[in-house]
Amino acid sequence: MTVQSLQLKGHQAPVLCLAKSPTNLLSGSEDRTARLWDCRTQRAVVRCTCPGDVTSVSFGRPDSGNSPSDASLASPFSKPYSIYVGVDRQLFELDLRKIQSPVFACPSDEPLLSTPDEINHVELAQQSDYLAVADDVGMVRVLSTGTMQTESSSSRVTSSPEATVYPHNPQALVTSVAFAPYLTRKRKQYLVSGGTDCRVCLWEVTKNDQAVSEIAIPTLSTNTNQVCNPPFVNSVAYSPSGKLLAAGLGDGSVGIFQHQSLTWTSRLEDAHSSSIASVLFPRWSSSSDNKVAND
Repeated sequence: MTVQSLQLKGHQAPVLCLAKSPTNLLSGSEDRTARLWDCRTQRAVVRCTCPGDVTSVSFGRPDSGNSPSDASLASPFSKPYSIYVGVDRQLFELDLRKIQSPVFACPSDEPLLSTPDEINHVELAQQSDYLAVADDVGMVRVLSTGTMQTESSSSRVTSSPEATVYPHNPQALVTSVAFAPYLTRKRKQYLVSGGTDCRVCLWEVTKNDQAVSEIAIPTLSTNTNQVCNPPFVNSVAYSPSGKLLAAGLGDGSVGIFQHQSLTWTSRLEDAHSSSIASVLFPRWSSSSDNKVAND
């Protein structure tokens, strides 16, 4: 298998976040822009100027009734979907079906959600209408994109009229969230969160009780690469089948768990010599559950 490397140039400051689709890449940067890239032409096709650093981005679900050439789209630059952009303490939904130009400004007075502290991660579920937001006050917020009513998966705390929030750990930062890629036979949607409390928690989205299960990350006695003991959980990701979960850890190792029980399957102790920033299961083959990529 040949893996091609591309260098997409345009941002003027460090890139903080990425999201992917089959043909496009979405990026956010400290230069206060979010950019949509066409990986085939290696060019940015849309640039949105934002009111602050872009800390997280996510693709919305494609509108199956439209295509980029559909007359219902606003211009030749339009795309048949929205994107979600986390900017400092605000989450914006940018409807690319309505854009008139490839360069436009984010409507800073119209956030979809405001949070008390910086947004770290935004994730859209593949098989349901849920959107999850992780932030620096230890909360996970789950919105229904169909109704835009806030729902969640643990104890309820109301902080503003526009959002109901639920704690992963109010004494920590939630660094990453991930939805299970498939619903259960009973149509349940599961979500995992990881944070600086060195824990991974599993939630059933529509319930308002405590986590279904959780696991504390132990310290590797032979590893001295981490800043804190035990290591922070910097990134979480599901395998394509939804059976396995990977956690990128602050000591340079990767934890692999069974999904619902959060029991250890293995720990890749020498994955990196320093803290892991992100982790994913690449969809390179039918056996992608056995492969994990990290950075």
